[in-house]
Amino acid sequence: MKTKNDRGLGLYEEVALLAFHDEKGTTRTELFGYAIASAILAELLLDGCIEIGKTKKQLVSVANDRKYGDAIIDEVISRIGSAKRNASIQMWVERISAFKKRKQRVAQRLCEKGILQEVPVKFLFLFNRTLYPEINSAPETLLVERLERAIFSDDAEVDERTMIVVSIANVIGLLNRGWVHECVGSSSLGTPQLLTVVAPCGRRLLLRC
Repeated sequence: MKTKNDRGLGLYEEVALLAFHDEKGTTRTELFGYAIASAILAELLLDGCIEIGKTKKQLVSVANDRKYGDAIIDEVISRIGSAKRNASIQMWVERISAFKKRKQRVAQRLCEKGILQEVPVKFLFLFNRTLYPEINSAPETLLVERLERAIFSDDAEVDERTMIVVSIANVIGLLNRGWVHECVGSSSLGTPQLLTVVAPCGRRLLLRC
């Protein structure tokens, strides 16, 4: 089962591409993990692989455990399916955001696709650090153009995938908030469940304010 759009990137990869600084190879936001987690869960919800209960607790369960061929997403499905108790969508955002080496694993996916480059460096001449600068700007250029069309065009219908990327990127401060107000005001994430997936990321931002 594929988790890619026609540009070859999944939702979490698109969010990551926006989050990594093109030249510095660092992440632009402290909420990187929450953004990636929200994007993965939104992808699974769109594909019908998970369901969110209609009760107040909003418990998540696996509806289809087919493999994606993406180690990160397959691990998420496996963990949700093997959990002793169903957990809420907010709890799964927290858990996924805490995956070990989450940033490195996501970055390596984009490195494998020839978009980022892995660059080991010494920090303060003592500590090892890995940066991920962009070496192929074409995918991000296409992504940004798509987001701009969604935000600024009056006659274009915004698809759910694009709306999710716009919403998550806005929540974690990667977009000019003036851009997105109009977009969100004139369009919808499609279903309340999709908004539910993005909401925990927003709550985490509010807790830091």
